[in-house]
Amino acid sequence: MRQGNIWWALLFLSLAACGGEKSSEQSGSGGASGSGGAASGCSTAPSCGSCLTCYDQCVCQTGDESACIAQCSSSGGSAGSGGQAGSGGSAGVPNTTKVTLETTPREIAPGEEVFFCQNFANPFGQDVDVVQSESFMTPGSHHMFVFYQPGATDGPVEDCSGLEFKRPLHTAQTPQHLTAYPPGVGRHVPASTGLRVSAHYLNTTGTTLSAKVTVVFDVVPGGTLPVQAGSLFFNNLGIFVPPAQTGQASEKCTLPYDIELIDVVSHMHQYSTSFSASTGSGQTVYEGTAWDDPEPAVFAPPLQIKKGDTITYTCNYKNTTDKTLTFGDSAVTNEMCILSGTYFPAPGGQTLGCN
Repeated sequence: MRQGNIWWALLFLSLAACGGEKSSEQSGSGGASGSGGAASGCSTAPSCGSCLTCYDQCVCQTGDESACIAQCSSSGGSAGSGGQAGSGGSAGVPNTTKVTLETTPREIAPGEEVFFCQNFANPFGQDVDVVQSESFMTPGSHHMFVFYQPGATDGPVEDCSGLEFKRPLHTAQTPQHLTAYPPGVGRHVPASTGLRVSAHYLNTTGTTLSAKVTVVFDVVPGGTLPVQAGSLFFNNLGIFVPPAQTGQASEKCTLPYDIELIDVVSHMHQYSTSFSASTGSGQTVYEGTAWDDPEPAVFAPPLQIKKGDTITYTCNYKNTTDKTLTFGDSAVTNEMCILSGTYFPAPGGQTLGCN
């Protein structure tokens, strides 16, 4: 856990009044992130979060998180709680079961930056293929992961490192985020493998926040889906921006095999000014300026990139502090430059890093 007086960060993170609904996802053959959206009915109250999604708007108006998940879920309903299977099917795949993970609430004091994790024993009871996953984060969130955690047992919520990284099953930066796989494609989870939820929260309000992450999985029996998907995760550690100067971090990655991108998004911190990613053949992969709640580009149909082609991603920064900016986990004092997404086919469901 990282704590400290970060009140000055309010200058950068103040919540804007909302108006006019905007989706958290975009589709297209080469879509790019916007700089944030809004939902009608929101205000600057702490409970309103970013006012970016249906879930934000609902929590703002009602304060009922469970009801808002049921109302805003892409599959039209909630799926129970505590890792228990719900009833019915969704996502257009027969024999789909809904399973929900919900972290224990973690209080975050005003001005506090927190990284917390919680382990869960396998909630599915058998080998499964994930058809889609949808996450909901209460106000104050920066990002979350669901990691594969072999042999995990149910545990309490606990502080953890913001630099922890394992094989991801789901990840999100917006308060509500859906990852839906094309027909015949999904993520495989063995019955022996548990899950670990990791979340990063930053409370820039004057009110204590109750942080909670809920993830709803739509699953089918293992082996139903013939093609495995995986995560793309390119992480540039070479960030160095001197005090009161602008700077840039860029990295070129060569693809070791053909891929089809389902979605992609940037990850940066508050001193970033822009992000861009493109292939060596000239295809725009992602562009954006948002560091908080960046919207993913969702490709419909998936974006095909061939073996041997490259993806170059670049982050630009403006360091307004008197200290050198380097890579690190704090959204207040460090920077990051990450391109992450979802792709298929993924050999063995592996995560694709930069080569």
